[in-house]
Amino acid sequence: MTYRCSKPICSREYHQDSYQPGLHCVCGALIIQDLRFRLSILKNKSLVEERTYSPSTYLEIGRFSSSSTQVPDLDLAPHLDGQKTVSKSHLTLLLNESGQIRVALASQKNPIFINKKIMKPGNMPQVLDTPLEIKVCPTLTLQLEQM
Repeated sequence: MTYRCSKPICSREYHQDSYQPGLHCVCGALIIQDLRFRLSILKNKSLVEERTYSPSTYLEIGRFSSSSTQVPDLDLAPHLDGQKTVSKSHLTLLLNESGQIRVALASQKNPIFINKKIMKPGNMPQVLDTPLEIKVCPTLTLQLEQM
């Protein structure tokens, strides 16, 4: 786990072995945890794309369609080979400051599997700890973890 100076113009990083709660950077600012999330897209268990997000990020995940004006934050269409197994608005993720992820299923007909447990349309959103594995369709899996 890494930590960083809370002052935006200071780029100093600190690692767990040199960090103690309440320490201040050499510039005088407080040192805070540098929390990031890694989202990996796997197609048939092979990595096809990887992205990094900061806390307080809201992601709408789905499939772009030329017949829709809605563009998801994470478009899975390039990985679907023309299949329509992912809805245009399939699920939403909210990455929070405590390292947890709020998962809500937006699809009206397609379930997802979170850590091998089914989430059906109409189920309440869930707040979960990382790491997470979300199977959005038979060929695509999203893996989320803290960095």
